[in-house]
Amino acid sequence: METRPEPFSWWVAFRNPAENYRNHPTYLVPDVIFHVIAALLLVHALRRGGRYPWLYFSALSHGVFTEVFSYWVPQINNFWHGQSTVMFAGQRLPSYIVCQYIAVIYTSSVAAARLRLGVFAGACATALVDSLYYHVFDVTGVKMLWWSWHDTDPNVYDRTYWVPWGSPYWRLSFASSFTLLFHGVHRLLGGQGMFQRSSLFAELGSAAVAVFLTFPVGVATQFVPLFHVVKDVLGVHAEVPVLMLVCIFVLIVWGADRSRPAEARTNTARPGWFDEIAVSVLLNFLTMWVVVAMATPEHARSIGLHQPTGPCNETEDMYLATGQVVQKGRYLCVTDYDEGYFDWHCLPGGQPPPHGMDWYTMCGTPYANRAEYLVVVGAIAACGIAVYYKLVALSAGDYGHDGSGKKKTKTH
Repeated sequence: METRPEPFSWWVAFRNPAENYRNHPTYLVPDVIFHVIAALLLVHALRRGGRYPWLYFSALSHGVFTEVFSYWVPQINNFWHGQSTVMFAGQRLPSYIVCQYIAVIYTSSVAAARLRLGVFAGACATALVDSLYYHVFDVTGVKMLWWSWHDTDPNVYDRTYWVPWGSPYWRLSFASSFTLLFHGVHRLLGGQGMFQRSSLFAELGSAAVAVFLTFPVGVATQFVPLFHVVKDVLGVHAEVPVLMLVCIFVLIVWGADRSRPAEARTNTARPGWFDEIAVSVLLNFLTMWVVVAMATPEHARSIGLHQPTGPCNETEDMYLATGQVVQKGRYLCVTDYDEGYFDWHCLPGGQPPPHGMDWYTMCGTPYANRAEYLVVVGAIAACGIAVYYKLVALSAGDYGHDGSGKKKTKTH
């Protein structure tokens, strides 16, 4: 029987990367790549100045708050990350996930801002490209056992390629809310340009609101009235509200794009466009496709925290955001579950872990059709690179310190 190792403290725990290399080699890929991307984006933020560093550290703080809050609230505690080299918050939060929040939020926010759509439409554009950046990671990661989902939670029941439809909806709603709050509150507190640094009060206020209120605002304005009403009240498959929200955001962005300034439109690549943002995009999309192409997921052994095992017939009440009360399994039924991305074939005799375990080994499963995953992940990657190229190279540059998008020049 496996036992949970004693962590350094609740706050931080360490794992020898050689252990992951032996048991779960693909897991080293995001552990390295997203730390590299986060470092590159920090260089971009410091180089650009203005509000860019505030955006960077707000994305970091929002990621930590969102993750820890999700672990703490039973109604949304429905996923478990694998054990990376550095873990926080009771061995629940990998350091690379913190970096991944920076990567997806900062990259998408900066890229979408180059369209010059304004605060509201810009938030919708950010959400669309944010979800695209994240989705390739979502499809790849669950197949590689970088995390696992609760088996019977209604919020993650409807899935495609084992990705719950609530996951892209989460990125759409939270990215739009975060961006709207970060820039909108800054304007309300006296800020002039989107990335022009204002008073310390305005910067701290807008950052704090974005960090701590994105979650409730995203749930109240988008999850409850659309996702949960359509899915839970009307009984419609979860892909429908996701597509509805995508269509709403596309229409808003399309309408705003019809009147955006001439400086944000160009038919030739802007000089100096290949910067840290472009590298972030390429590393994210191409790395995920290479992982799918080269990995053998059936060799993965994810040793760590997972859904607790226990009796198959024990259920518990779950309160949905609409006020409905539904049932979900209290434990993972190790002999009757519907999670095709893991099994127990790598354990002695192929026997599942006993009841009462939350630290145990999951075994990856082979592709049913590797070509299908290559096509799906390749299509997402190709679409993502094409869309981001339009934003990064064929739109305006970053906002300058005056918020105009133009560098300040000295006058005499």
